[in-house]
Amino acid sequence: MDDKKIIDLFFNRSEDAVTAVSEKYGAYCHSVAYGILRDEGDSEECVNDAYLKLWNSIPPQIPQELKAFLAKTVRNTALDMLDKRSAQKRSGAEIALDELAEILPSEEPDMQARLALSDAIGRFVRALHTDARRIFLCRYWYFMSVGEIAQRWKVSESKVKMSLLRSRQKMKKYLEREGFTL
Repeated sequence: MDDKKIIDLFFNRSEDAVTAVSEKYGAYCHSVAYGILRDEGDSEECVNDAYLKLWNSIPPQIPQELKAFLAKTVRNTALDMLDKRSAQKRSGAEIALDELAEILPSEEPDMQARLALSDAIGRFVRALHTDARRIFLCRYWYFMSVGEIAQRWKVSESKVKMSLLRSRQKMKKYLEREGFTL
């Protein structure tokens, strides 16, 4: 079923909407959640929570890209679950976010500044060379470990680490040129 029909099911409040999303994007959603949480049970719970959030947000929202909207919902839900695990040891996602914290603005930006930062980061990532962009997104969007990235792209771990380091350095310079105080 195409995305437009699925969105129409949500607008008609048909219970088939969640089933259709699950059939089309369930495996993808699970991989996003698992990449952050590293736990099958939590990932399944996260995806189900994301489906509920999707149900509650469509309508009134009308996603232009259902897959991207769903991925963002799953990712944010997984990150929220990760925060609740504060008593447990640090996960790969927390380590990856710490790596980025070194180059992002330290003070809490208002909504307008957040949007500007998000826009700038998006432009930066799109401008990266294809290999560097893939590695960067695997690490900081999907929270894959260095080893997993190396295995996926069939490169050495040292190449992944160097690519990430260079990308972070470039991003820091780029954000400073864009006027962000780091």
